[in-house]
Amino acid sequence: MKKNYVIDTNVLIHDPDCIYKFEDNNVYIPIYVIEEVDNFKKESSERGRNARRVIRIIDGMLSSNDRLENVSINDGQLFLYVPDFLNFDTKVAVDSNKYDYRILQTAIEIKQKSDLKTIMVSMDANLRVRAQAMKLPSQNYKNNSVSVNSIKKDYEIHYVDDNTIDLLYSKQTVNIPSLQLKNNEYVKLISSENGSKTVLCRNLPGGQLSRIQTSSEICGIKPLNMEQHFALDALLDPAVNFVTLIGKAGTGKTLLALAAAFQGVKRKQYTSILVARPVIPMGKDIGYIPGDINEKMQPWMQPIYDNIDILSMNDNEDYNLYFNDGTIKIEPLTYIRGRSIPNQYMIIDESQNLTPHEVKTILTRAGDGTKIVLTGDPNQIDNPYMDSTSNGLSVTMKKFLGNEIFASVVLHKSERSKLADIAASIL
Repeated sequence: MKKNYVIDTNVLIHDPDCIYKFEDNNVYIPIYVIEEVDNFKKESSERGRNARRVIRIIDGMLSSNDRLENVSINDGQLFLYVPDFLNFDTKVAVDSNKYDYRILQTAIEIKQKSDLKTIMVSMDANLRVRAQAMKLPSQNYKNNSVSVNSIKKDYEIHYVDDNTIDLLYSKQTVNIPSLQLKNNEYVKLISSENGSKTVLCRNLPGGQLSRIQTSSEICGIKPLNMEQHFALDALLDPAVNFVTLIGKAGTGKTLLALAAAFQGVKRKQYTSILVARPVIPMGKDIGYIPGDINEKMQPWMQPIYDNIDILSMNDNEDYNLYFNDGTIKIEPLTYIRGRSIPNQYMIIDESQNLTPHEVKTILTRAGDGTKIVLTGDPNQIDNPYMDSTSNGLSVTMKKFLGNEIFASVVLHKSERSKLADIAASIL
């Protein structure tokens, strides 16, 4: 049944193409949304770029119509709605000067004038609550969201006969079509006879199940659990160009990625290492930081330096010296647009604070021979405009699953310390 969807500003800023994604329903954009978008257009941030794109899309529609009214999109219609606020009681405990109130008021007017079910679509939980309180159905924008269960993946365990496990140890690979695994999916095989034999495997593109090495040590770092074995296998394989490592604090995401990157450079598989993090503070920002670009980035990149120090202590090699010859580079993501980056090992730390479009921008910078690793914890988001299911890390992981050049590993066990593990679990 056809419905009316009233779009909030934050939905357009999050996904400028959202107006095409409501199938055969009517899409309403209140005029106050356009005014609010106009306030963002001069920003150099992702929000500013998306605001300008929204304006271009709507302007393109106006070029073939005198008014943005009843414009066909898919099998539905698009309306730029200017309210008249007739017969509407404004005696409610909200500030009528705020855009949220005006957008909500417009949505209620649309509901009053239409026979179709009218729904407010917003990524602002507070606005959705107010809409529901005023008898207006509301919902979050779900087109770019993923299931929480798909992020918190537990690895499959399959029971096979002893001969299969013996073959994996002697021949390295076997074909077991009945398992129906995705490309580069990791599994644990257990002997069905007595359970005494186990083997960790990755399903290679083409359907061959390959045994992964479980005793490797790189740059003084040795995997401490099954998931870290999976992670190192994906990080060290040049054929896997894109890897996501998802896990809570202390699971070893950044440390393993850096160790694999240095190993790749030592093997001449990559010419250099590029490390970046979103510049988003946790809590109140400290404000202006003096100095050149390296000095400004120092506080943000300190976790990277800490992990490099750990590698140096474990491997009896000073990995900080790689900064001097340019082998490892620390760069802000602000300047990555327009670049082409070949033959490098790229690590984007704390990528849960990136939007899906920002992740797309990063991935499309990869030149020939470049590997990109995204690390992060979707449950620790400092970006106020995203949640655990709509951030760039979660969305990208879900969309790439099954691709032959992609592998994803979810790490559950913290190995930093007993205190860190307990704190991450109970707080």
